[in-house]
Amino acid sequence: MPVHKDQKQVKLQPKYRELAYSRKVVPELKVSGVWLEAAGFRAGEKVTITIQENQLIITTINSEIL
Repeated sequence: MPVHKDQKQVKLQPKYRELAYSRKVVPELKVSGVWLEAAGFRAGEKVTITIQENQLIITTINSEIL
């Protein structure tokens, strides 16, 4: 699948979660870059992550509303 200018491809990394008597591997996603700032995200700002099947939507929280 080709990547468009307004898309980024990243790889989900394995994260090992320690449970009482075992370990579980869960997916971990880290995103960073100048492109986040260009999209309107700022360091230290809070965001909401809306979870849908096969999709995550990251939205800034307007501090004036809180």
